[in-house]
Amino acid sequence: MTAIGAICIALALTSCSKEQSKFTIGVSQCSTDNWRETANLEMMREAAFLEDLDVEIRSVDDNSTKQIEDIEYFIKKGVDLLVVSPNEADALTPVIEKAYDSGIPIILYDRKINSEKYTAYVGADNYQIGSQMGQYINSVLPANSKIAIFRGTAGSTADYERYKGLMDVLSSEDSNKYQIVAEPVANFLYVDAKREMTNLIREPEMKRIDAVLALNDEMALGAREVFATSHVRPMPMFIGIDALAGPRGGLEMIANGLLNASFIYPTGGDKVIMVAHQILNGEQYIRENILNTAAVDIGNVRVMLLQHNSIDEQQAKLDAMSDKIDLMSTKASIQKQNVLYLMLSTVLAAMLALVFLTMNHKRWKLNKKLKEQNEQIQLQIAELEEQEKQTLLLSQQLEESTQAKLVFFTNVSHEFKTPLALISGPVNDLVARKDLPADVHNLLDIVRRNTSRLTRLIVELIDFRAYERSRVSLNFSLGDIKSFLEDIASLFNEAMKARKINFIFSATADDFNIPFDPIKIEKVFTNLMSNAFNHVNDGGTIKVSLSILPGGESIRHLHLDVYNSGSYIPEEERENIFRRFYTIDVKRGTGIGLALITSIIDAFGGKIGVTSIKDDGTTFHVDIPIDDSVVTDVHFDNESYVPDFAKLKVATIDSPEKDYDIVEDMAASGKNLILVVEDNKDMRDYLKSILSADYKVIIAKDGVEGTEKALKYRPAVIISDVFMPNKNGFALCKDVKANASTKNIPIILLTAASSDEQRAQGYEFGADAYIQKPFNDYTLKVRIKNLLEKNMGMMEQMTVGFLPAEARVNLSDDSMNFLCQFREYVEQHIDEDISLEDLASHFSYSKSKLYRVLRSITDYSPVDLINLIRLNKAIELMSNEHCNINETAFRCGFTSASYFSRTFQKYYNERPTAYIKRMNNSNK
Repeated sequence: MTAIGAICIALALTSCSKEQSKFTIGVSQCSTDNWRETANLEMMREAAFLEDLDVEIRSVDDNSTKQIEDIEYFIKKGVDLLVVSPNEADALTPVIEKAYDSGIPIILYDRKINSEKYTAYVGADNYQIGSQMGQYINSVLPANSKIAIFRGTAGSTADYERYKGLMDVLSSEDSNKYQIVAEPVANFLYVDAKREMTNLIREPEMKRIDAVLALNDEMALGAREVFATSHVRPMPMFIGIDALAGPRGGLEMIANGLLNASFIYPTGGDKVIMVAHQILNGEQYIRENILNTAAVDIGNVRVMLLQHNSIDEQQAKLDAMSDKIDLMSTKASIQKQNVLYLMLSTVLAAMLALVFLTMNHKRWKLNKKLKEQNEQIQLQIAELEEQEKQTLLLSQQLEESTQAKLVFFTNVSHEFKTPLALISGPVNDLVARKDLPADVHNLLDIVRRNTSRLTRLIVELIDFRAYERSRVSLNFSLGDIKSFLEDIASLFNEAMKARKINFIFSATADDFNIPFDPIKIEKVFTNLMSNAFNHVNDGGTIKVSLSILPGGESIRHLHLDVYNSGSYIPEEERENIFRRFYTIDVKRGTGIGLALITSIIDAFGGKIGVTSIKDDGTTFHVDIPIDDSVVTDVHFDNESYVPDFAKLKVATIDSPEKDYDIVEDMAASGKNLILVVEDNKDMRDYLKSILSADYKVIIAKDGVEGTEKALKYRPAVIISDVFMPNKNGFALCKDVKANASTKNIPIILLTAASSDEQRAQGYEFGADAYIQKPFNDYTLKVRIKNLLEKNMGMMEQMTVGFLPAEARVNLSDDSMNFLCQFREYVEQHIDEDISLEDLASHFSYSKSKLYRVLRSITDYSPVDLINLIRLNKAIELMSNEHCNINETAFRCGFTSASYFSRTFQKYYNERPTAYIKRMNNSNK
């Protein structure tokens, strides 16, 4: 043991002898009457026997606002337990719940609140005391006696429960019937009772009163004193509640003849402290502590006084003994400290020597351990250095491998340019010819546009590779950059008009005749314009703003803003979009364009940034310093400059397309309907061109539009790309198959990916076929044909099984789809009265048109078809569920069994029972 340890032990022992840790109890009393003063004295006396408790009592004069402030004070102080006798239950409930929720245990004393958020309750049963008062009155007063009841504080549980207990007894069938002449509210106070009785005694009824029932002794005494000074005789009985001992207590009042009776409402202050001590020390306690009560009158008051006097004498002796014990404890504590100090001084010298030896030994062991650790650290450093060398070597090898791949890819890209030139030249010549059919022109236009797209991608890749290797040379020309940018923007005019885009080009009144590199600026501006065009909504706005801003040290800056409406870039993505090969939407770019222009702007010493506002749009900001010190004899000429890069970009912009209209009367068409869902316009056009000869084709640009059109038109087959914006092909497949009206439509998924995992995912979502891009036209057509033939048999039975066999011949898929919708509607309302108006409204047709459509398909009227569907359902019920005629008629919407039988015989030429019997025999 060290000297420090010995000192600590000694100090701990001395400190324990002086003072133990204490719990703080806050007490909030609602009043300062005699009863509560007695209770407070009991609490302080009981706490004096428990050394680990400090009690702070705060009382108010029946003021709920002040009591709330006291409780807030206790909460802020952080008491360990709170005892509350609430003045009003409604007003005090919220602040008591607040204290409880903050973790402070709550003991409700004498009164309760309108909540179960408390830890324990100590007090008498106010309802029981009220009941005892009622029973006592029944025993001493004859029927028809007149009584006045003095009420306590309105809203307090003590007043409510005592009054309820009293009135429940007085209003019971076994009770004498009394006349209650007054019920004044005196707030449990002597002064208020005197005031109320002074006002009441003037009433004639009060001069013939037989008893005054006060809900505490204070009010009973105040009412009696007013009566005693008046000339009203005889004196009524005065009965109260509390029966406290001591001066002005209820026991003394009864003994002196001032009160006729009272009921002991025990204070229980000692019980409150006992329960609090149990809670704070984690002991078991009783939540509801109901104190016993009894009636006191002239017959037993002397005995009660003797008992209280005896208790007071014993308490006084205990207090004296407690004082002596405290004095002796103090002396013993002092002696204990002296002994400890003596022991400490005796062993201190030996301890110091032992500490010195121990510290020397520990220092030797520590030095040895530090030496070992140092050797281990040196070994680890050597290992880390070796790992760092290996990491650097691997990094160099990886960089060399990456560069080799990029060089190879760049070289291959260069090789692509020659065959692309050989393709684009002849294609352009063929497009210029006027003698070719329109469908050939459309196919050639697709080839031309995609050749330009490949050429543009190769140019961007080669440029980006050069910029990445810092091979950027700036060739300045002096010219009007505003006119230069306006000429490039004009190349987008036709595409913008086609999509009804509002284009705004604005510039300040500055002089824009500055030195700039036209080739580099063309690529920056063209990429920003193309990006805005790709992300603007149809009918939206693209806005270009150009200005020259002053800068520090007399350096001016060219500032360019390109805004488009209808797009939003999340804040967490805005820094990433300028990284190479990064793109938020993989279907709308390669991730090179913004990285390319960032490299160019960096070469100028400029900056690029972006702001994006949800439900508004996105703006790219470019800031390039203008180097007026550049000396150049080259003057830029707009008319002679050819913006090849911009033209390549514009050439690859998808031209707008009109949605293919659906023939209004789908049922009259002889071709199956094919829905093509593809985000690439050229692929949509190509699929339409190869399928239109055999099928009616409608298109959708993404999965959202595709799902809507599938539900609206219910095509015979759906052909969908997998990777699309907004909703991909897997999600479309899942939604279509989950809908009851479209679940049987075959779905073919097209994709450039070929992994088994993606194929499995497509089949998991319900795809019927999976075809990899690029695909063979003949293979696609055969697959569609096989799916249609396979689906035909199932659809025919599911859709038109209710029709006679001769009516099912030569029905087109569109006709079957329409009849399927008709059948679904009737079966959903089969037990209702279906009118022609309901049907026409459901299909958005007039009644006459609905009649014509159904006649053209089946040669049956709407009423005939409704009856055939009802009868088909009836046959199912009678055959499978063995329903009788009456039940079948009711469930299938017929008004009676006889009408059902007549209708059945009309269409099937025999009665229902005979038909079912014949069918059952044929199945045996």
